[in-house]
Amino acid sequence: LSASHLPGTFQLAQFHAHWSKDGSCGSEHLLDGKAMSGEVHFVFWNTKYESFCTAAEKEDGLAVIGVFIKEGAHSANYEPLFNVIHKAIGSASPVPMPKEFVLDQLFPPTEKLKVNVRNSIVELQI
Repeated sequence: LSASHLPGTFQLAQFHAHWSKDGSCGSEHLLDGKAMSGEVHFVFWNTKYESFCTAAEKEDGLAVIGVFIKEGAHSANYEPLFNVIHKAIGSASPVPMPKEFVLDQLFPPTEKLKVNVRNSIVELQI
């Protein structure tokens, strides 16, 4: 991950998700004052540091992309992500993403995005 507003090049370390049982208010944050069905956070670390742990201790070490999930029509683009989340539920160890997974496929065209940057935390509003 690299962008004009980020201080370096970042590598994906992990992602985690928040959701509710009934699809109503599972997001950790609000979008225009409203909770979404879910939210996925992709955590990246600045590759100028030797490891994720070292980067996590630095002010410019981490970048997080938060993606709101709204329950609705099926999208094949999200299937690999949801399959991994399903496998991870109740698992005591990390579940790897499939090699064919492409993070960009989760996002709409850039002209439909609102991006907020706050202390290297990137919030995408779709």
